[in-house]
Amino acid sequence: MSKKWWLVLLIVIALIVGGYFAYNRLIGNGGTSAQTEALDLSNQTAVVKRGSLRITVEGTGDITTAREASLTFSSSGKVEEMLVEQGDRVEAGQPLARQDTSILKLKVAQAEASLQSAQAHLEDLMAQPSAEDVASAEAAYYNALEQYNKLINSPTEDEVTVARVALEKAETALQKAQSAYDRVAYKPNIAMLPQAQNLQNATLDYEKAQAQYKQAIEKPSVEEIAAAKSNLEKAKAHLETVKSGPSAEDVTAKQASVKQAEANLEIAKQNLEDATLKAPFDGTVVEVNVEPGEYIGANKVAVVLDDLDHLQATLYIDETDVGQVAVGQKVVVTLDAFPDAELTGKVSEVAIEPHVQSGVVLYPVTVDLDNPPVPVRPGMTCDGQIVAQSKENVLLVPLKALHSFGNRTIVFVKSKGGEGANLPARPRKGQRSGIGTPTGERKGEFASNPVFKVLLEAGFRPARVELGMMTDTQAEVVSGLSEGDVVSTASLESSAKNSGTASANKKPPLFFKAFGRVRR
Repeated sequence: MSKKWWLVLLIVIALIVGGYFAYNRLIGNGGTSAQTEALDLSNQTAVVKRGSLRITVEGTGDITTAREASLTFSSSGKVEEMLVEQGDRVEAGQPLARQDTSILKLKVAQAEASLQSAQAHLEDLMAQPSAEDVASAEAAYYNALEQYNKLINSPTEDEVTVARVALEKAETALQKAQSAYDRVAYKPNIAMLPQAQNLQNATLDYEKAQAQYKQAIEKPSVEEIAAAKSNLEKAKAHLETVKSGPSAEDVTAKQASVKQAEANLEIAKQNLEDATLKAPFDGTVVEVNVEPGEYIGANKVAVVLDDLDHLQATLYIDETDVGQVAVGQKVVVTLDAFPDAELTGKVSEVAIEPHVQSGVVLYPVTVDLDNPPVPVRPGMTCDGQIVAQSKENVLLVPLKALHSFGNRTIVFVKSKGGEGANLPARPRKGQRSGIGTPTGERKGEFASNPVFKVLLEAGFRPARVELGMMTDTQAEVVSGLSEGDVVSTASLESSAKNSGTASANKKPPLFFKAFGRVRR
Protein backbone atom coordinates (compact mmCIF):
# COMPACT_ATOMS: atom_id res chain seq x y z
CA MET A 1 0.00 0.00 0.00
CA SER A 2 1.36 3.46 -0.98
CA LYS A 3 2.11 6.15 1.55
CA LYS A 4 -0.84 8.12 0.21
CA TRP A 5 -3.32 5.43 1.24
CA TRP A 6 -1.69 5.07 4.62
CA LEU A 7 -2.11 8.79 5.15
CA VAL A 8 -5.79 8.67 4.19
CA LEU A 9 -6.40 5.72 6.52
CA LEU A 10 -4.77 7.55 9.46
CA ILE A 11 -6.88 10.65 8.80
CA VAL A 12 -10.09 8.58 8.75
CA ILE A 13 -9.17 6.82 12.03
CA ALA A 14 -8.41 10.16 13.67
CA LEU A 15 -11.79 11.52 12.57
CA ILE A 16 -13.58 8.46 13.97
CA VAL A 17 -11.83 8.63 17.38
CA GLY A 18 -12.34 12.39 17.67
CA GLY A 19 -16.00 12.10 16.75
CA TYR A 20 -16.52 9.34 19.31
CA PHE A 21 -15.19 11.43 22.21
CA ALA A 22 -17.07 14.51 21.01
CA TYR A 23 -20.29 12.49 20.89
CA ASN A 24 -19.87 11.12 24.44
CA ARG A 25 -19.22 14.61 25.78
CA LEU A 26 -22.31 15.82 23.98
CA ILE A 27 -24.39 13.03 25.56
CA GLY A 28 -23.11 13.83 29.09
CA ASN A 29 -23.83 17.53 28.86
CA GLY A 30 -27.13 16.97 27.19
CA GLY A 31 -28.19 14.37 29.82
CA THR A 32 -27.40 16.68 32.71
CA SER A 33 -29.11 19.56 31.02
CA ALA A 34 -32.18 17.44 30.31
CA GLN A 35 -32.22 16.19 33.88
CA THR A 36 -31.92 19.71 35.25
CA GLU A 37 -34.90 20.70 33.19
CA ALA A 38 -36.87 17.55 34.19
CA LEU A 39 -36.14 17.82 37.96
CA ASP A 40 -38.47 20.50 39.31
CA LEU A 41 -37.23 21.34 42.82
CA SER A 42 -39.82 24.02 43.50
CA ASN A 43 -42.37 21.58 44.91
CA GLN A 44 -39.87 19.03 46.27
CA THR A 45 -38.70 20.82 49.39
CA ALA A 46 -39.73 20.94 53.03
CA VAL A 47 -39.04 23.28 55.92
CA VAL A 48 -37.59 21.88 59.15
CA LYS A 49 -40.10 22.74 61.87
CA ARG A 50 -40.72 21.99 65.51
CA GLY A 51 -43.69 19.87 66.39
CA SER A 52 -45.01 16.75 68.06
CA LEU A 53 -44.08 13.21 67.13
CA ARG A 54 -46.14 10.19 68.06
CA ILE A 55 -45.83 6.45 67.65
CA THR A 56 -49.27 4.92 67.96
CA VAL A 57 -50.74 1.44 68.18
CA GLU A 58 -54.11 1.08 66.50
CA GLY A 59 -57.02 -1.15 67.38
CA THR A 60 -60.73 -1.57 66.79
CA GLY A 61 -63.41 -2.36 69.34
CA ASP A 62 -66.55 -1.02 70.95
CA ILE A 63 -67.78 1.19 73.75
CA THR A 64 -68.55 -0.42 77.10
CA THR A 65 -69.40 0.77 80.59
CA ALA A 66 -67.08 0.66 83.57
CA ARG A 67 -69.81 -0.92 85.71
CA GLU A 68 -72.89 -2.93 84.83
CA ALA A 69 -75.32 -4.73 87.13
CA SER A 70 -77.98 -7.29 86.22
CA LEU A 71 -80.26 -7.23 89.27
CA THR A 72 -82.37 -10.21 90.37
CA PHE A 73 -84.60 -10.93 93.36
CA SER A 74 -83.20 -13.41 95.89
CA SER A 75 -86.45 -15.41 95.92
CA SER A 76 -89.42 -16.02 93.69
CA GLY A 77 -92.52 -13.92 94.14
CA LYS A 78 -95.03 -11.50 92.69
CA VAL A 79 -93.80 -8.03 91.72
CA GLU A 80 -95.84 -5.50 93.66
CA GLU A 81 -94.50 -2.29 92.08
CA MET A 82 -91.90 -0.99 89.63
CA LEU A 83 -90.35 2.27 90.82
CA VAL A 84 -88.26 3.17 87.73
CA GLU A 85 -88.45 3.15 83.96
CA GLN A 86 -85.87 2.61 81.25
CA GLY A 87 -83.63 5.65 80.94
CA ASP A 88 -84.08 6.84 84.52
CA ARG A 89 -80.97 8.01 86.37
CA VAL A 90 -80.76 6.60 89.89
CA GLU A 91 -78.49 6.94 92.92
CA ALA A 92 -76.82 4.22 94.94
CA GLY A 93 -79.31 2.67 97.39
CA GLN A 94 -82.38 3.95 95.56
CA PRO A 95 -85.27 1.40 95.40
CA LEU A 96 -85.98 0.17 91.86
CA ALA A 97 -88.63 -2.56 92.27
CA ARG A 98 -90.45 -4.32 95.08
CA GLN A 99 -92.04 -7.75 95.54
CA ASP A 100 -95.15 -8.51 97.61
CA THR A 101 -93.87 -8.43 101.21
CA SER A 102 -96.96 -9.44 103.20
CA ILE A 103 -95.80 -13.01 103.86
CA LEU A 104 -92.22 -11.89 104.49
CA LYS A 105 -93.40 -9.43 107.15
CA LEU A 106 -95.32 -12.23 108.91
CA LYS A 107 -92.16 -14.37 108.92
CA VAL A 108 -90.24 -11.54 110.56
CA ALA A 109 -92.88 -11.22 113.28
CA GLN A 110 -92.83 -14.99 113.84
CA ALA A 111 -89.03 -14.98 114.17
CA GLU A 112 -89.16 -12.14 116.70
CA ALA A 113 -91.69 -14.07 118.83
CA SER A 114 -89.53 -17.21 118.75
CA LEU A 115 -86.53 -15.23 119.92
CA GLN A 116 -88.42 -13.71 122.82
CA SER A 117 -89.61 -17.15 123.91
CA ALA A 118 -86.07 -18.61 123.82
CA GLN A 119 -84.71 -15.72 125.82
CA ALA A 120 -87.43 -16.11 128.47
CA HIS A 121 -86.67 -19.81 128.92
CA LEU A 122 -82.99 -19.08 129.36
CA GLU A 123 -83.68 -16.40 131.95
CA ASP A 124 -85.85 -18.81 133.93
CA LEU A 125 -83.12 -21.40 133.90
CA MET A 126 -80.44 -18.95 134.89
CA ALA A 127 -82.47 -17.75 137.86
CA GLN A 128 -81.38 -20.97 139.66
CA PRO A 129 -77.73 -21.76 140.45
CA SER A 130 -75.89 -22.35 137.23
CA ALA A 131 -73.85 -25.36 136.31
CA GLU A 132 -70.78 -23.16 136.05
CA ASP A 133 -71.22 -22.06 139.65
CA VAL A 134 -71.56 -25.67 140.80
CA ALA A 135 -68.52 -26.76 138.82
CA SER A 136 -66.48 -23.91 140.17
CA ALA A 137 -67.50 -24.68 143.75
CA GLU A 138 -66.63 -28.34 143.32
CA ALA A 139 -63.24 -27.54 141.88
CA ALA A 140 -62.51 -25.21 144.77
CA TYR A 141 -63.52 -27.87 147.29
CA TYR A 142 -61.38 -30.65 145.78
CA ASN A 143 -58.40 -28.35 145.48
CA ALA A 144 -58.68 -27.35 149.14
CA LEU A 145 -59.01 -30.99 150.15
CA GLU A 146 -55.90 -31.95 148.19
CA GLN A 147 -53.86 -29.15 149.74
CA TYR A 148 -54.96 -30.08 153.27
CA ASN A 149 -54.12 -33.78 152.84
CA LYS A 150 -50.74 -32.91 151.37
CA LEU A 151 -49.83 -30.74 154.33
CA ILE A 152 -50.80 -33.17 157.06
CA ASN A 153 -49.01 -36.10 155.36
CA SER A 154 -45.85 -34.30 154.30
CA PRO A 155 -43.08 -34.84 153.91
CA THR A 156 -43.34 -38.42 152.66
CA GLU A 157 -40.30 -40.59 152.17
CA ASP A 158 -40.98 -40.81 148.46
CA GLU A 159 -41.16 -37.02 148.11
CA VAL A 160 -37.82 -36.60 149.87
CA THR A 161 -36.19 -39.29 147.71
CA VAL A 162 -37.50 -37.79 144.48
CA ALA A 163 -36.33 -34.31 145.48
CA ARG A 164 -32.86 -35.61 146.42
CA VAL A 165 -32.41 -37.51 143.14
CA ALA A 166 -33.49 -34.45 141.18
CA LEU A 167 -30.97 -32.32 143.04
CA GLU A 168 -28.13 -34.78 142.36
CA LYS A 169 -28.95 -34.89 138.67
CA ALA A 170 -29.05 -31.11 138.50
CA GLU A 171 -25.67 -30.91 140.25
CA THR A 172 -24.08 -33.39 137.82
CA ALA A 173 -25.47 -31.49 134.83
CA LEU A 174 -24.13 -28.25 136.26
CA GLN A 175 -20.64 -29.70 136.64
CA LYS A 176 -20.60 -30.93 133.05
CA ALA A 177 -21.82 -27.57 131.76
CA GLN A 178 -19.17 -25.76 133.82
CA SER A 179 -16.43 -28.02 132.44
CA ALA A 180 -17.55 -27.45 128.85
CA TYR A 181 -17.69 -23.72 129.46
CA ASP A 182 -14.18 -23.64 130.98
CA ARG A 183 -12.72 -25.27 127.84
CA VAL A 184 -13.84 -22.34 125.66
CA ALA A 185 -13.82 -19.54 128.23
CA TYR A 186 -10.74 -17.96 126.64
CA LYS A 187 -12.57 -17.15 123.43
CA PRO A 188 -13.62 -13.50 122.98
CA ASN A 189 -17.10 -14.49 121.76
CA ILE A 190 -17.75 -16.86 124.65
CA ALA A 191 -21.07 -15.19 125.41
CA MET A 192 -22.33 -16.15 121.94
CA LEU A 193 -21.31 -19.82 122.20
CA PRO A 194 -23.79 -22.58 123.19
CA GLN A 195 -21.59 -23.53 126.18
CA ALA A 196 -22.47 -20.25 127.87
CA GLN A 197 -26.20 -20.80 127.41
CA ASN A 198 -25.95 -24.41 128.59
CA LEU A 199 -24.14 -23.30 131.76
CA GLN A 200 -26.79 -20.73 132.49
CA ASN A 201 -29.60 -23.26 132.04
CA ALA A 202 -27.84 -25.84 134.20
CA THR A 203 -27.35 -23.26 136.96
CA LEU A 204 -31.05 -22.39 136.97
CA ASP A 205 -32.06 -26.06 137.04
CA TYR A 206 -29.74 -26.69 139.98
CA GLU A 207 -31.11 -23.78 141.98
CA LYS A 208 -34.65 -24.95 141.32
CA ALA A 209 -33.81 -28.50 142.45
CA GLN A 210 -32.22 -27.10 145.62
CA ALA A 211 -35.37 -25.16 146.48
CA GLN A 212 -37.60 -28.20 145.86
CA TYR A 213 -35.41 -30.43 148.00
CA LYS A 214 -35.40 -27.92 150.84
CA GLN A 215 -39.18 -27.67 150.65
CA ALA A 216 -39.55 -31.45 150.58
CA ILE A 217 -37.60 -32.05 153.82
CA GLU A 218 -39.34 -29.28 155.78
CA LYS A 219 -42.51 -30.12 157.78
CA PRO A 220 -45.51 -27.79 157.63
CA SER A 221 -46.13 -25.50 160.58
CA VAL A 222 -49.20 -25.58 162.81
CA GLU A 223 -50.38 -22.31 161.29
CA GLU A 224 -50.17 -23.72 157.74
CA ILE A 225 -52.21 -26.77 158.65
CA ALA A 226 -54.85 -24.63 160.34
CA ALA A 227 -55.16 -22.34 157.34
CA ALA A 228 -55.52 -25.28 154.96
CA LYS A 229 -58.22 -26.80 157.14
CA SER A 230 -60.11 -23.49 157.20
CA ASN A 231 -60.00 -23.21 153.39
CA LEU A 232 -61.33 -26.75 153.09
CA GLU A 233 -64.28 -26.05 155.32
CA LYS A 234 -65.18 -22.87 153.45
CA ALA A 235 -65.00 -24.67 150.07
CA LYS A 236 -67.24 -27.45 151.31
CA ALA A 237 -69.84 -25.02 152.56
CA HIS A 238 -69.90 -23.10 149.29
CA LEU A 239 -70.31 -26.31 147.28
CA GLU A 240 -73.31 -27.38 149.34
CA THR A 241 -74.87 -23.96 148.74
CA VAL A 242 -74.76 -24.09 144.97
CA LYS A 243 -75.47 -27.79 144.56
CA SER A 244 -79.12 -27.24 143.79
CA GLY A 245 -78.39 -25.14 140.57
CA PRO A 246 -79.12 -26.17 136.88
CA SER A 247 -76.90 -28.58 135.02
CA ALA A 248 -74.45 -27.46 132.37
CA GLU A 249 -76.32 -29.38 129.69
CA ASP A 250 -79.56 -27.54 130.38
CA VAL A 251 -77.88 -24.18 130.23
CA THR A 252 -76.06 -25.05 127.00
CA ALA A 253 -79.25 -26.21 125.34
CA LYS A 254 -81.17 -23.07 126.27
CA GLN A 255 -78.36 -20.84 125.07
CA ALA A 256 -78.29 -22.67 121.74
CA SER A 257 -82.03 -22.11 121.36
CA VAL A 258 -81.56 -18.38 121.81
CA LYS A 259 -78.79 -18.25 119.19
CA GLN A 260 -80.89 -20.18 116.69
CA ALA A 261 -83.81 -17.82 117.21
CA GLU A 262 -81.55 -14.83 116.66
CA ALA A 263 -80.25 -16.31 113.38
CA ASN A 264 -83.78 -17.03 112.15
CA LEU A 265 -84.79 -13.44 112.82
CA GLU A 266 -81.80 -12.11 110.86
CA ILE A 267 -82.69 -14.35 107.90
CA ALA A 268 -86.30 -13.19 107.93
CA LYS A 269 -85.26 -9.54 108.04
CA GLN A 270 -82.79 -10.06 105.18
CA ASN A 271 -85.45 -11.75 103.02
CA LEU A 272 -87.73 -8.79 103.63
CA GLU A 273 -84.90 -6.40 102.70
CA ASP A 274 -84.09 -8.38 99.53
CA ALA A 275 -87.68 -8.09 98.38
CA THR A 276 -86.79 -4.53 97.33
CA LEU A 277 -84.25 -4.17 94.51
CA LYS A 278 -81.86 -1.27 95.15
CA ALA A 279 -79.29 0.39 92.93
CA PRO A 280 -75.75 -0.74 93.90
CA PHE A 281 -74.21 2.43 92.39
CA ASP A 282 -75.14 5.66 90.67
CA GLY A 283 -76.19 4.88 87.12
CA THR A 284 -78.85 4.68 84.43
CA VAL A 285 -81.58 2.07 84.03
CA VAL A 286 -81.04 0.50 80.60
CA GLU A 287 -83.44 -2.46 80.88
CA VAL A 288 -86.70 -3.20 82.74
CA ASN A 289 -87.82 -6.80 82.23
CA VAL A 290 -90.84 -7.13 84.57
CA GLU A 291 -94.21 -5.51 85.10
CA PRO A 292 -96.22 -4.98 88.32
CA GLY A 293 -98.29 -8.07 89.17
CA GLU A 294 -95.95 -10.40 87.26
CA TYR A 295 -94.58 -13.47 89.02
CA ILE A 296 -90.79 -13.54 88.72
CA GLY A 297 -88.32 -16.33 89.43
CA ALA A 298 -85.20 -15.95 91.53
CA ASN A 299 -82.84 -16.21 88.51
CA LYS A 300 -84.62 -13.82 86.14
CA VAL A 301 -83.00 -10.42 85.59
CA ALA A 302 -85.48 -7.74 86.57
CA VAL A 303 -83.46 -4.54 86.01
CA VAL A 304 -80.15 -3.81 84.24
CA LEU A 305 -78.18 -0.80 85.48
CA ASP A 306 -75.21 0.80 83.69
CA ASP A 307 -72.80 3.48 84.83
CA LEU A 308 -72.98 5.69 81.74
CA ASP A 309 -71.00 8.43 83.46
CA HIS A 310 -67.85 6.30 83.30
CA LEU A 311 -67.54 4.84 79.81
CA GLN A 312 -64.77 2.63 78.51
CA ALA A 313 -63.54 1.50 75.14
CA THR A 314 -62.45 -2.09 74.65
CA LEU A 315 -59.85 -2.18 71.85
CA TYR A 316 -58.52 -5.40 70.33
CA ILE A 317 -54.77 -5.10 69.67
CA ASP A 318 -52.76 -7.45 67.46
CA GLU A 319 -50.26 -9.65 69.27
CA THR A 320 -47.38 -8.02 67.36
CA ASP A 321 -48.26 -4.61 68.82
CA VAL A 322 -49.54 -5.37 72.32
CA GLY A 323 -45.99 -5.37 73.71
CA GLN A 324 -45.89 -1.59 73.17
CA VAL A 325 -49.07 -1.00 75.18
CA ALA A 326 -48.94 -0.18 78.90
CA VAL A 327 -51.35 1.05 81.57
CA GLY A 328 -51.49 4.84 81.73
CA GLN A 329 -50.82 5.55 78.05
CA LYS A 330 -52.99 8.18 76.39
CA VAL A 331 -55.53 7.09 73.79
CA VAL A 332 -57.49 8.89 71.06
CA VAL A 333 -60.79 7.19 70.15
CA THR A 334 -63.00 7.87 67.13
CA LEU A 335 -66.52 6.61 66.56
CA ASP A 336 -68.27 5.49 63.40
CA ALA A 337 -71.42 7.15 64.73
CA PHE A 338 -69.64 10.52 65.23
CA PRO A 339 -66.76 10.63 62.71
CA ASP A 340 -65.90 14.27 63.48
CA ALA A 341 -65.57 13.76 67.24
CA GLU A 342 -62.44 12.67 69.08
CA LEU A 343 -62.60 11.04 72.49
CA THR A 344 -59.63 10.91 74.82
CA GLY A 345 -58.72 8.51 77.58
CA LYS A 346 -56.04 6.35 79.16
CA VAL A 347 -55.27 2.63 79.15
CA SER A 348 -56.50 1.10 82.42
CA GLU A 349 -55.97 -2.61 81.73
CA VAL A 350 -54.15 -4.88 79.26
CA ALA A 351 -55.66 -8.36 79.18
CA ILE A 352 -53.41 -11.34 79.90
CA GLU A 353 -55.57 -13.84 78.05
CA PRO A 354 -55.88 -13.35 74.25
CA HIS A 355 -59.01 -13.21 72.12
CA VAL A 356 -58.59 -15.42 69.04
CA GLN A 357 -60.71 -14.36 66.09
CA SER A 358 -60.50 -16.28 62.79
CA GLY A 359 -57.02 -17.47 63.70
CA VAL A 360 -55.81 -13.94 64.55
CA VAL A 361 -54.53 -13.46 68.10
CA LEU A 362 -55.80 -10.22 69.62
CA TYR A 363 -55.52 -8.84 73.15
CA PRO A 364 -58.35 -6.76 74.67
CA VAL A 365 -57.18 -3.41 76.04
CA THR A 366 -59.50 -1.41 78.29
CA VAL A 367 -59.49 2.38 77.96
CA ASP A 368 -61.09 4.68 80.55
CA LEU A 369 -62.65 7.52 78.55
CA ASP A 370 -62.77 11.14 79.61
CA ASN A 371 -66.08 12.98 79.48
CA PRO A 372 -67.13 12.53 75.82
CA PRO A 373 -68.23 15.62 73.86
CA VAL A 374 -70.98 13.65 72.09
CA PRO A 375 -73.77 11.34 73.31
CA VAL A 376 -71.85 8.09 73.27
CA ARG A 377 -73.70 4.84 73.94
CA PRO A 378 -72.47 1.37 74.91
CA GLY A 379 -72.00 -0.96 71.96
CA MET A 380 -70.90 1.71 69.48
CA THR A 381 -68.05 0.67 67.17
CA CYS A 382 -64.85 2.62 67.69
CA ASP A 383 -61.27 2.89 66.53
CA GLY A 384 -58.47 3.78 68.89
CA GLN A 385 -54.92 5.07 68.62
CA ILE A 386 -52.82 4.31 71.68
CA VAL A 387 -49.89 6.71 72.03
CA ALA A 388 -47.03 4.29 72.73
CA GLN A 389 -44.34 6.99 72.46
CA SER A 390 -44.49 10.73 72.02
CA LYS A 391 -42.20 13.75 71.98
CA GLU A 392 -43.13 17.40 71.98
CA ASN A 393 -41.41 20.45 70.47
CA VAL A 394 -38.79 18.51 68.52
CA LEU A 395 -37.26 19.26 65.12
CA LEU A 396 -39.05 17.29 62.41
CA VAL A 397 -38.00 16.35 58.88
CA PRO A 398 -39.89 14.23 56.31
CA LEU A 399 -38.57 10.71 55.82
CA LYS A 400 -38.35 11.24 52.05
CA ALA A 401 -35.72 13.92 52.67
CA LEU A 402 -33.38 11.33 54.22
CA HIS A 403 -30.75 9.40 52.26
CA SER A 404 -28.59 6.60 53.61
CA PHE A 405 -24.91 6.32 52.70
CA GLY A 406 -23.34 3.43 54.53
CA ASN A 407 -23.95 3.98 58.23
CA ARG A 408 -24.67 7.69 57.79
CA THR A 409 -27.85 9.61 57.08
CA ILE A 410 -27.65 12.61 54.72
CA VAL A 411 -30.05 15.40 53.83
CA PHE A 412 -29.64 18.13 51.21
CA VAL A 413 -30.08 21.54 52.79
CA LYS A 414 -30.76 24.78 50.92
CA SER A 415 -27.72 26.99 51.41
CA LYS A 416 -28.40 30.36 52.96
CA GLY A 417 -27.12 33.48 51.18
CA GLY A 418 -27.84 32.56 47.60
CA GLU A 419 -27.39 29.81 45.09
CA GLY A 420 -24.44 27.60 45.84
CA ALA A 421 -23.49 29.57 48.96
CA ASN A 422 -21.88 27.87 51.93
CA LEU A 423 -21.05 24.76 49.94
CA PRO A 424 -18.34 22.66 51.56
CA ALA A 425 -14.91 23.44 50.14
CA ARG A 426 -13.43 20.87 47.85
CA PRO A 427 -11.09 18.84 50.07
CA ARG A 428 -7.56 18.14 49.10
CA LYS A 429 -6.49 14.68 48.14
CA GLY A 430 -6.89 12.25 51.03
CA GLN A 431 -8.67 14.85 53.20
CA ARG A 432 -12.19 14.16 54.54
CA SER A 433 -15.04 16.30 53.30
CA GLY A 434 -17.53 18.28 55.38
CA ILE A 435 -19.84 15.28 55.72
CA GLY A 436 -17.16 12.97 56.99
CA THR A 437 -16.26 11.15 53.75
CA PRO A 438 -12.96 11.13 51.83
CA THR A 439 -12.89 12.86 48.46
CA GLY A 440 -12.90 9.55 46.64
CA GLU A 441 -15.90 8.34 48.58
CA ARG A 442 -17.78 11.54 47.94
CA LYS A 443 -17.29 11.13 44.22
CA GLY A 444 -18.61 7.59 44.42
CA GLU A 445 -21.61 8.48 46.55
CA PHE A 446 -22.70 11.89 45.33
CA ALA A 447 -20.84 13.02 42.21
CA SER A 448 -21.65 9.76 40.44
CA ASN A 449 -25.35 10.58 40.87
CA PRO A 450 -26.41 13.12 38.22
CA VAL A 451 -29.04 14.58 40.53
CA PHE A 452 -26.34 15.68 42.97
CA LYS A 453 -25.04 18.21 40.46
CA VAL A 454 -28.58 19.50 39.95
CA LEU A 455 -28.98 19.98 43.71
CA LEU A 456 -25.64 21.76 43.99
CA GLU A 457 -26.56 24.08 41.15
CA ALA A 458 -29.89 24.76 42.88
CA GLY A 459 -28.07 25.83 46.07
CA PHE A 460 -28.32 22.65 48.16
CA ARG A 461 -25.51 21.10 50.18
CA PRO A 462 -25.23 17.67 51.80
CA ALA A 463 -25.43 17.59 55.60
CA ARG A 464 -25.05 14.64 57.94
CA VAL A 465 -27.84 14.33 60.56
CA GLU A 466 -28.44 12.34 63.73
CA LEU A 467 -31.97 11.04 64.12
CA GLY A 468 -34.12 10.17 67.12
CA MET A 469 -37.66 8.82 67.11
CA MET A 470 -39.27 8.06 63.75
CA THR A 471 -42.77 7.43 62.43
CA ASP A 472 -43.93 6.33 58.99
CA THR A 473 -43.65 9.86 57.61
CA GLN A 474 -41.42 11.95 59.88
CA ALA A 475 -38.24 11.70 61.92
CA GLU A 476 -36.87 13.61 64.89
CA VAL A 477 -33.62 15.47 64.15
CA VAL A 478 -31.24 15.37 67.11
CA SER A 479 -28.39 17.24 65.41
CA GLY A 480 -27.32 18.46 61.99
CA LEU A 481 -30.26 20.76 61.15
CA SER A 482 -31.83 23.91 62.56
CA GLU A 483 -35.41 25.12 62.68
CA GLY A 484 -36.29 26.87 59.42
CA ASP A 485 -33.81 24.96 57.24
CA VAL A 486 -35.12 24.06 53.79
CA VAL A 487 -34.37 20.48 52.71
CA SER A 488 -34.86 18.69 49.42
CA THR A 489 -37.39 15.88 49.24
CA ALA A 490 -36.43 14.87 45.70
CA SER A 491 -35.72 11.18 45.22
CA LEU A 492 -32.12 10.63 44.11
CA GLU A 493 -32.83 7.08 43.05
CA SER A 494 -35.81 7.83 40.81
CA SER A 495 -34.16 10.89 39.30
CA ALA A 496 -31.04 8.95 38.57
CA LYS A 497 -33.09 6.30 36.79
CA ASN A 498 -34.86 8.97 34.75
CA SER A 499 -31.50 10.45 33.82
CA GLY A 500 -30.19 7.06 32.77
CA THR A 501 -33.30 6.47 30.68
CA ALA A 502 -32.91 9.83 28.95
CA SER A 503 -29.28 9.09 28.14
CA ALA A 504 -30.14 5.61 26.88
CA ASN A 505 -32.71 7.06 24.48
CA LYS A 506 -30.06 9.13 22.67
CA LYS A 507 -28.82 7.41 19.50
CA PRO A 508 -25.30 7.72 18.04
CA PRO A 509 -24.82 9.43 14.69
CA LEU A 510 -25.24 7.27 11.64
CA PHE A 511 -21.62 7.48 10.57
CA PHE A 512 -20.55 5.74 13.84
CA LYS A 513 -22.76 2.77 13.02
CA ALA A 514 -20.68 2.08 10.00
CA PHE A 515 -17.70 1.38 12.21
CA GLY A 516 -19.34 -0.59 14.99
CA ARG A 517 -21.27 -0.22 18.32
CA VAL A 518 -20.67 2.74 20.58
CA ARG A 519 -19.86 1.78 24.19
CA ARG A 520 -21.54 3.61 27.08
